[in-house]
Amino acid sequence: MEISNYNLELVTKFFMGDDTIFNEKDEDYKNLLLSYATDNNSSTLRELATMKYLGYKSFTHKLGADGIDEKTGKLKEVKPPAIRQDNKKIATSGNFNDMTMELLEKKKDMDVICSLFKYNRFVYIVEFR
Repeated sequence: MEISNYNLELVTKFFMGDDTIFNEKDEDYKNLLLSYATDNNSSTLRELATMKYLGYKSFTHKLGADGIDEKTGKLKEVKPPAIRQDNKKIATSGNFNDMTMELLEKKKDMDVICSLFKYNRFVYIVEFR
C-alpha cells in the first residue's frame, strides 16, 4: 500500500516544522502518524519525506534504489536515521554506516542521500553524488 499524496505532503511539512495541517487532525490520526514516523524498524516514511522534499520520485518497491530524479534519470538511495526522543540511543538502521563495501559497490551508480531526524523534525539533508 502506498501513502497518499495528501498524507505525504502533510508528513513532509510536519518534518519541516509546519504543524498546521497535523494539528487539525484527531488524536488517533496523530498517534498513528507519529508511531509510523518514529518507528525504529522502518524508515519508509522518513525516506518518502526526504524524497518528496528534494522533489524526487519515490519507488514503491523495497529492493534497490529508493527513487529517481526524473530530470536527470539519476537513481537515489536514502539513508534517514532518527535520533530517539530520549537522546540516549540512535536508531542505527537505515544509517549510512550500515552499508558494506559490497553494498556500496552495488550502489556506485546511485546518489546517496543522508537525512537526519530528531524530535520528529528534519535536522539535515546531505546528498552525495
